[in-house]
Amino acid sequence: MSADSLEFEDASFDVVSCACLLMFRPEPAKTVAGARRVLKKGGRLAVVVWDAAEKNPFFTAVLEPVGRFVSLPRTDPKGPGNFRLAGDELEKVVHAGGFEELRVQTLPFEVIFESVEQHWEIFSEMAPPVKAARAALEPADLARLKSAIGESLRPYMAGDRVLLPATCVCALATK
Repeated sequence: MSADSLEFEDASFDVVSCACLLMFRPEPAKTVAGARRVLKKGGRLAVVVWDAAEKNPFFTAVLEPVGRFVSLPRTDPKGPGNFRLAGDELEKVVHAGGFEELRVQTLPFEVIFESVEQHWEIFSEMAPPVKAARAALEPADLARLKSAIGESLRPYMAGDRVLLPATCVCALATK
């Protein structure tokens, strides 16, 4: 079912969680309001979104080199996208969705890959821009892309391992 129209009775749940989804919804405050509707009094909403691009080399270390080989879609900063609810935007959306009691914090962490090769294997299967480039490029260009991504990851290397910083914004609200 759509996250924007939950087909549950009012006050059905003690907890609603939403991890890395809200920033992709067309009307995130409407999604939050729907979650609030299905929460019991005293129920909690937990939301996690990505913080700003500059705090997320986990994404940006790959996007720049990929953009040299294939055209990446331009996104409206106010429209759905990875970094849409960065900074204080998540707090604004959760308030607009009807919550008054709210705590927001950022959570920096590292995503660790055992090697550049492991990073490539995972990103080329799961990250839409890398996956699309892998499907579109001829073998020689694909090899150059892989090398460019490896160069982009160099500042995050510790021995053979890749340690990519990432930051989320987390919100906990009570109905």
